Amino acid sequence: MISLNTIALKDALSRVNKCANRDKSEPLTQLLHIKTRDAHTIDFTSTDVRNTLTYTLVDDTADFEMLDFCVLIDQFVKLVSKFNSVKTDMYISETGNEVKIRADGNYTISIPIDSDGNPIQYPDVIPGEPVSEVYSGPISSILSAIGYCEGSITKLTPDIQVEDYPRTNYYVGDKVISLDGFLATVVSGDFLPFNILVSPVTLKLLSNFTDEGFKMYKDSKYVVFQNNNCKLLTVEPEGIDAFPNEVAVNMMQTITGNPVNIAAAVTVQSLNRLNLFTDETYENNIKLKFNSKGVFAYTINEACCEQLSADPQETEYECYIDINSLIAQLKVYGTDVVTLYYGDTESKCIKLEFGNVEQLIVLSDLSVD
Repeated sequence: MISLNTIALKDALSRVNKCANRDKSEPLTQLLHIKTRDAHTIDFTSTDVRNTLTYTLVDDTADFEMLDFCVLIDQFVKLVSKFNSVKTDMYISETGNEVKIRADGNYTISIPIDSDGNPIQYPDVIPGEPVSEVYSGPISSILSAIGYCEGSITKLTPDIQVEDYPRTNYYVGDKVISLDGFLATVVSGDFLPFNILVSPVTLKLLSNFTDEGFKMYKDSKYVVFQNNNCKLLTVEPEGIDAFPNEVAVNMMQTITGNPVNIAAAVTVQSLNRLNLFTDETYENNIKLKFNSKGVFAYTINEACCEQLSADPQETEYECYIDINSLIAQLKVYGTDVVTLYYGDTESKCIKLEFGNVEQLIVLSDLSVD
């Protein structure tokens, strides 16, 4: 029998539940694997095929029976979430086809079977020896850098071209980079001793990890993320050699212009109001004006206006920009003040800069009557 603290069990399930995607064409993704490693240690594992997440629960006061079984993750998680009891006990029935659970009441859950009528055997996914340098450092700095890149990642849509797939992931290594056709973000910092692509799905799973005891490396098949309780094995997205990371870095270095400070959160609020009046005829573009009275954002017909900065600008300049792209880039800064560079007519971009973060937005080429 396994006897677990219910609060600890709920915590374990909340973590592995994020990884299962319940794909009916992939039965394994609907399962939760529960396996005792020794008398004091139990592993909970789920997968979405590309990612496999294991949470290890250790109880030095326990005396676990050696068990290895699967349950349907949806049913099991929902049941445990409703428990109020201090302890949750589990054991396998004499037939081997059912899990008996005792908590607030007594429950019986069937163990999924294979085509031969036998309990499904969950494959052990075990990391191999590192083939890269092992990174031991703060995951928080990497996650923070990726956070700045969320507004400019290429979106995965049904009509995306095969050659664009690498850009639907984050490039993480000597820098953290994301870009699509009109936006780019580069965060400098020498984050990893090797370069990888991280998918948005994997990124969400990394929220399980803390700085304490964190390490990561590549083995022959997976990228391995690990700390004291969590282990994530992920198949790295293909195409890192095709990711235009050098193009993004070079663009940042070549863009010049006139600097003006913008309060990010206040500017986002202003743009959200203005966005209510944007005209779809002009594909949600607005007009930016820089002059001696400050910086202003207008609807294309100039019927609505928001002032973005009161600082007078020596260089007068006008441009058109997609308002949603500008909002997406600015909102990652929260309440910070960022520097906006404008007036670079050669690159036809504006650049945002904050510390080690650089972003660009390609300007729109509108013909407005």
